[in-house]
Amino acid sequence: MADAAWTSFEAWLAERRFEHPPLRLAEFAETGRGLMATEDLEVGDAVVKVPARLLLTQQRTTRLFGGSKAIAGLKQHASISLFLAWHAALGYSEWAPYIDTASKQRRNMEADHASVQDALATVDSEPLSAALSLAPSTTGLQERAQALITKNLFVWAWLVVNTRCITLNTDASAAQSLLDKQPRIALAPFLDCLNHTPISRIQAGLDRADRAYVIRTLVAYPKGSQVFINYGPHDNAFLLSEYGFVVSENPYNHVCLDAEMDCILQRMPSAKSILVAEDYTVSRDDIGYRFLNAMRLMVAASRTDDRGLLMLVPSWRKILNGETSHMSEDLEALVITNVQRLLQE
Repeated sequence: MADAAWTSFEAWLAERRFEHPPLRLAEFAETGRGLMATEDLEVGDAVVKVPARLLLTQQRTTRLFGGSKAIAGLKQHASISLFLAWHAALGYSEWAPYIDTASKQRRNMEADHASVQDALATVDSEPLSAALSLAPSTTGLQERAQALITKNLFVWAWLVVNTRCITLNTDASAAQSLLDKQPRIALAPFLDCLNHTPISRIQAGLDRADRAYVIRTLVAYPKGSQVFINYGPHDNAFLLSEYGFVVSENPYNHVCLDAEMDCILQRMPSAKSILVAEDYTVSRDDIGYRFLNAMRLMVAASRTDDRGLLMLVPSWRKILNGETSHMSEDLEALVITNVQRLLQE
């Protein structure tokens, strides 16, 4: 995003009476572009307040197409993507200053990464095409949309929504009169310029009094530092596929051992029939709860026959219930040895 684009975007916000906290765009060595505090921020301070009138929701798309039931029937992600793609295709749209802030979004995605390719494979433009063909033809808007919105443009818009959207009803009490109980997503101009860090702590949700989506920081920021938000406890594989970036020293990074465990369990049908089939993980600082307890059962199974294993299962379940920490000291020592061997392989 060029400085001129940011200046245009800030002017666009000012025209819409959007007053943001003391933050400004800056370049940071670790993250690239982000928002910097221009004065000290204390715990409880509002980082951003996006007025409800500026939130880009599914309802905007429906209104754009004259209340079409076919358009209203689109899923939220596709609907907001359609709105974004339509205004991007026009070029001279009132939303252009905001769209320009996301114009290079796809270029920043690691599109060759397998997990990103998997995510892009889920982008289906067929429901969009069908909805546009069914929309009322009173203004010719849907014909123009079909002509202007290419699959590549729609994929770009889909990625922007996927990487920038927020969930509106994160706080049920604050959102009760504004939203139903289903998750509702939206794009929130300016807010989506904030970067993620796993150590940030925030409070976010719709504020009925302010009629705005408000994020408050639960950690202090000195003047001149980058202000962050937190997308949740995600590892780097998830962050890359969903948002297009990774975080150094991510405490939520882990290794999935499902394939290795399945290979072992193929030789132990009695244990396999008791255990679940997935989510065996280890991280830098922790052995996954499910992985460790599966190893306990597998080690026990390797030292007895099927009948003996059935007799040991009640003792194993006591570990799951928190009644004891291990089945026996000898077995626990073998478990640790086998875990270390598996991880070294």
